[in-house]
Amino acid sequence: MEKNPKKWLKRITFIVGGIASVMAIPYIFTIGVYLFVAASFILTDITAPTPPSPEVLTAKFHYELRYEIDGVEKFHNNTMICSFKGIEQIASGAGKKRTWDCVYESKPTVEALGVYRIICYPKGSAGYYMGDPDAYKKYENELEIEVNYNGRRNLSEEEKQEFFNEHNFKIISQTCDPPIENTFQ
Repeated sequence: MEKNPKKWLKRITFIVGGIASVMAIPYIFTIGVYLFVAASFILTDITAPTPPSPEVLTAKFHYELRYEIDGVEKFHNNTMICSFKGIEQIASGAGKKRTWDCVYESKPTVEALGVYRIICYPKGSAGYYMGDPDAYKKYENELEIEVNYNGRRNLSEEEKQEFFNEHNFKIISQTCDPPIENTFQ
């Protein structure tokens, strides 16, 4: 029996190559799946429709709060300025949306009592007030009144009610400009 080292080397190379190929198949498959998923997200992002831009880009909304605290009647008014920031990608594969910004002409703090701050601002997002049809529409021009403790956290509803009772805080009236009618093109 004649031994041919070249023949044995070819056989060993063939066997090792076959084993490596079989072991590589799951990795190649996994990489293919990842590439397919990534490509689908990228294509969705590229082909997602861009929502139309608003005709009115900036608007001001005045709000007032008349209240009583510790037997003294007080008044707070402010203006919220809402503006269109642009259109951005929501999340990969989820499409695009209009984004809005909101600032106040003065601080929304109504009253400061020691470590407590009573803060008042309109409920609803800037998009809601700017007439964005995609914004939440569950508010009837109400004001949100929060009590902030030590500049860090808002009191719970129960704690807030206890604070209001302790300081005889009563809302006499509240008004807020309604959302605008905006068109989008």
